[in-house]
Amino acid sequence: MNMLYRRLGKSGLKVSALSFGAWVTFGKQIDDPVAKNLLHTAYDAGVNFFDNAEAYADGQAEVVMGAILKNSGWRRSSYSVSSKVFFGAAGDLPNETGLSRKHVVEACHCARLGLYAPTMEQPQYNLFHRAKVEKEFSPLYKKHGLGTTIWSPLASGLLTGKYNKGVPAGSRLQVAGLEWLKDRVVGDDAAKKQAAVEQLSIVAKELGTSLPKLGVAWCLKNEYVSTVILGASKVEQLQENLGALDVVEKLTPDVLKRIDKISQPIAE
Repeated sequence: MNMLYRRLGKSGLKVSALSFGAWVTFGKQIDDPVAKNLLHTAYDAGVNFFDNAEAYADGQAEVVMGAILKNSGWRRSSYSVSSKVFFGAAGDLPNETGLSRKHVVEACHCARLGLYAPTMEQPQYNLFHRAKVEKEFSPLYKKHGLGTTIWSPLASGLLTGKYNKGVPAGSRLQVAGLEWLKDRVVGDDAAKKQAAVEQLSIVAKELGTSLPKLGVAWCLKNEYVSTVILGASKVEQLQENLGALDVVEKLTPDVLKRIDKISQPIAE
């Protein structure tokens, strides 16, 4: 497997087609040694883009990732880190959330306020969630050079098939504070999505691959996806998903039509 690199919109920055994010896991679901192994596994595979946010684990996810990066010995020019400001890390009192100058400066520790036009967006994108990337943003890619760092390529695990028989113990859907995510994944239309996942698993087997690889590879087929952010709580899980790069070429037009027929009728 050789990592692919794509331009992040018109920024000139090249990011790995597969990246790694800290949402849910870092500082909360896994311990720091596991986080370190995951980050190093991603970097060794050619990942050069790591995603975080001030709100993840109430700020602890940034602390954990920052400590690992500081002690990694990697050249600072060899990777990029993204973060997000709005929800806050300390609380929800006035000025602790939002996009005021005060909060943005505090969240980013800006030495000065140098503003540029937006060059990227981070939308959800997967077989069951398409509208924003494929329709709402479609006028922006060529006209304004918008890049996308997409999250939830496996629909929060639904496209792995692990929720087809209920929510297993220890999954992210059992994490306190993520009840909204559980409702989204195993909500009212869960039966339809689970039935689609069963059909997609048949396609994956015929291609000689797995459901997770199929789901990630499908996202990569969209030329306007700059990078697909992967999340994992185990090294083996991350290694599995990194293998999606080898599946992209198997998604021929005929295979894509078949996948669309299965998933598009219930996509948001």
